[in-house]
Amino acid sequence: MGMYDEVNFKCRMPDGYEGGQFQTKDLFCRLDSYVINPAGRLIREKSWDENDRPLGDMDYSDALTLCAFDSDTRTAHFYDLQFVDGTLIEILCSNTAGWQAFYPAPETLQPVED
Repeated sequence: MGMYDEVNFKCRMPDGYEGGQFQTKDLFCRLDSYVINPAGRLIREKSWDENDRPLGDMDYSDALTLCAFDSDTRTAHFYDLQFVDGTLIEILCSNTAGWQAFYPAPETLQPVED
């Protein structure tokens, strides 16, 4: 199977899948852990060599393919995510037609206190 990186993305995908935990071979394939935050930014959270691959916002601007396997339905889910200027803007599912826009949450949004 080979090496890959893990991406945690808590989002309902355009096909309705809500897996949260995905794999990708589009980054460094060194078993690093990433998260896509609500603002749509790709963040490296864990790396086996933080000197070579520091933690933090990747400022990623390219396509990123994610894959998840649903053990309940025995189905693989594939998604292409498009990042521009470091922010996720669109998602394409392998089994749906067309790209769906991703609307990031403002990073400065704070909960209202009563």
